[in-house]
Amino acid sequence: METKRELSTDVFDEWFSRCRKLLHFIACRVLGGSEQADLAVLNCWLTASCKRLHFEHEGAFRSWLLRNEALAVVRVGQKEKRPKDFHEETS
Repeated sequence: METKRELSTDVFDEWFSRCRKLLHFIACRVLGGSEQADLAVLNCWLTASCKRLHFEHEGAFRSWLLRNEALAVVRVGQKEKRPKDFHEETS
């Protein structure tokens, strides 16, 4: 039976740092600002680092990371568009 190899923290951090500029560029283009892009990249890192043990080594790390980044960008975009106090606006 084949055992699953775990992606170590050091390797994950090294691979993530190689993709960081690309992730920031994409987030900047979608969200329109560097501050929101920084937040999206941070969210991507947090999500991906928590899920790093589920990363299948057969897949491409960058593609997997870009999928996590897309979800992070959507979350940041949703928070930006959400009214600060929904109840005040509806009253």
